[in-house]
Amino acid sequence: FQAWNSRSETQSVFQVSALSNPFLFYSMVAAFLAQIAVVYVPALRWVFRTTPLSLSDWSWAALVALSVVVVVEIDKGIRRRNQ
Repeated sequence: FQAWNSRSETQSVFQVSALSNPFLFYSMVAAFLAQIAVVYVPALRWVFRTTPLSLSDWSWAALVALSVVVVVEIDKGIRRRNQ
């Protein structure tokens, strides 16, 4: 999520179009699909020695990752107010 936040130092991540940088968008989609493949495709699980994640595991990972969005949005709000 940090890559999405870094597209602007002052604008909210929710104000900038997801397709404003198509290379970033498609690379993030590819990275997400690769991560899912490494976790769930048996041959890749064997190579990378991974185990499938439960819904609870994914929820915790998403919660931790989204905490970065909250912190950066607060920082951007402070920056906008101080301009």
